[in-house]
Parts: sequence; structure tokens; C-alpha cells
Amino acid sequence: MLIPHINFTMRVLLISLLILCNHISCSAQASAVANLKQNVVYIGLHNPFIVVAEQQPCEAIFVTTDNGRLEQWEDACQYIYFPEKEGKATITIHSITNGDTTAIGKHGFRVKKLPDPTAKVAQKSSGSVSAAVLRVQSGIVASLIGFDVHARFPVMEYSVIAQKSSGMTISLSATGAFFTEPILELFNQLEPKDVVIFAGIKARGPDGRIRSLAPIELTIE
Repeated sequence: MLIPHINFTMRVLLISLLILCNHISCSAQASAVANLKQNVVYIGLHNPFIVVAEQQPCEAIFVTTDNGRLEQWEDACQYIYFPEKEGKATITIHSITNGDTTAIGKHGFRVKKLPDPTAKVAQKSSGSVSAAVLRVQSGIVASLIGFDVHARFPVMEYSVIAQKSSGMTISLSATGAFFTEPILELFNQLEPKDVVIFAGIKARGPDGRIRSLAPIELTIE
């Protein structure tokens, strides 16, 4: 059985599902898959599992996969799964008895890429902001919205385009997430009805891929 590494109460509940044979080819020993995220794992994340096989101690079982790699974690029953490509993955549980290896269960998972994060300044991706609030911000933050996993998306670069109400346009670029001194000085010159656009925002996901994010457009109050 493969179970996400979660709190003790939920673990006990999921282990009780061992009597089921879900999405698996069963041999003499029964095993089952219970996954709170509907059998979905994500590229770039540490996907932890507890592996249990009926009538087998942890030291007598091991797992393999056809997509990515599995690493043992903390004890013999716990693994971290690192899928490599989107699509499907099969994790196979093997038992070792008297030197003989037997596959006792095959469990299917869907492998997905994390969605693009939303970039924000002053906790906003659009709308209006006061010049005073904008001036005390340290930089751009990119994070997942409405998604129940924690993943870091550090901003690698961006540009700032200030469209003055007078018709003048000023553009500056920066590396990293933080506002540079020239950009902060530009903020000091902003007046009501000026528009500030943060464009060309690129962030690196936990899978190492660079994401191009939607721009931020803010009107100075």
C-alpha cells in the first residue's frame, strides 16, 4: 500500500484500506493505493509515501517506478517520489522472501506539472494602489493561488513600465525579485492616475523550469 506521509489519524484510516485492491495487480499478498490527492503527484515536489505490504516487514519490501525515482526517507517504510515527466507513472511494490523477489502490487499515478503561479506586488496583480504603499514594497512575489501544495517560485527577472498621466513612459529592468534603487526612485516620482506595469516576469519553478508569468498592472491612487 502507498499512503501519503500525513498525520497519524489519517494514516491509520488509510491503512485500513488495505482490504481493498484498487488500481493494482495483486499476487499472494494484498496491497492497495490510497492517495488523498486522487492519485496525483507533481513534478519538482517531494511526494512522500508510506509503503506497506500485507504480512511483510518494511525491510522485506522495496519499490520501483517507470517514471522518475524513489528515495528511502527516514525509515524503511517511507519513500520520497520524484517523477520526471508528465503523464502516467507506475510504482511497483516488490517483496523479498528467502532471496527471491516478487512483484506484489502495481499502482498507477497521474503525474502533473504545477500550474503557473500568480505574480503580485503589494498583494495585488491588478487594480489600484497608493504610491505610499508601493514605495515600501520590497519586490515581486510569485505564488500558487487556490492550490493546496507549498511550492517556491523565485522571481528571476522583470521589467517596470511607468506610464505617466502626462504621456511620458519610463521603462526599467531588474534581475531577481527585489526592487532596485532606480526602480524605487521611479516609484518616488509616481503621481495619481499614473499606471505601473510589471512585465516580462520570469520565475523558476521547483522543477527547475522557468515560467513566464502574466503581467501586473496597477494604477496609482
